[in-house]
Amino acid sequence: MIGKPMADVLVIGSGAAGAALSLRLSEKGANVVCLEQGDWIDRSRLPKAHLDWEVRGRRHWAANPNVRRWTSDYPVGSDGENPVDIYMYNAVGGSTIGFAGNYWRLAPSDFRVRSLDGVGVDWPLTYEDLAPYYTINEAITGVAGLAGDPCGPERDPLPLPPAPLGRPGELLRDGYEKLGWYWWPTEQAIVTAPYAGRAACDNRGWCGFGCPHASLSTADVSTTTSPGSSVRCGRPRWSSPAGVSERRGC
Repeated sequence: MIGKPMADVLVIGSGAAGAALSLRLSEKGANVVCLEQGDWIDRSRLPKAHLDWEVRGRRHWAANPNVRRWTSDYPVGSDGENPVDIYMYNAVGGSTIGFAGNYWRLAPSDFRVRSLDGVGVDWPLTYEDLAPYYTINEAITGVAGLAGDPCGPERDPLPLPPAPLGRPGELLRDGYEKLGWYWWPTEQAIVTAPYAGRAACDNRGWCGFGCPHASLSTADVSTTTSPGSSVRCGRPRWSSPAGVSERRGC
């Protein structure tokens, strides 16, 4: 960063946490630099932008870096009798790049598992402590859903209406209502109407293989590029195992 202004804060990684931290600090006047090992996502290469999206999604776009092998990836070990299927993206937006958009809040009881269930430990804070920040984050991210869930705590209205259920969802809804069973549309980080300069979801399906229209609220489009942000992302030199230096980062 020679010759450039000194940063007040250096954030390593631009995933859900790093991007949100960078944005909020910059909004408070801090000069923030966020370093990311991966690159910006080229939306023309997203699986859902191509007819063979299922093949691309399980190879070039695979959640496991050992399968995907982008230039910014590195092998991740997963050994033992029950190896973990690794889910990790090195890119601006981090592992939100491959998520499906489900965006639930924790329930009040999740913060008191020791007191209520006798397992784990209670959190040092409550749902009520976090609720205002949930609301702020949902506005930044662009979350769709419906307030008023009778099985959940009171909450502010969500920024966007819930996503359409689709015909299979409508059949399930009708069956649940016929039987008198509870159901409620889940919160999703999907722009269901034009929002913050982004187009509404066109209901193409399977968000995990990328959204060419940026309607899925991955951190690279919802947080690192939020209006008013003064975050500056460095582009450090990155060397491949072959010794070739390239510019990588956001």
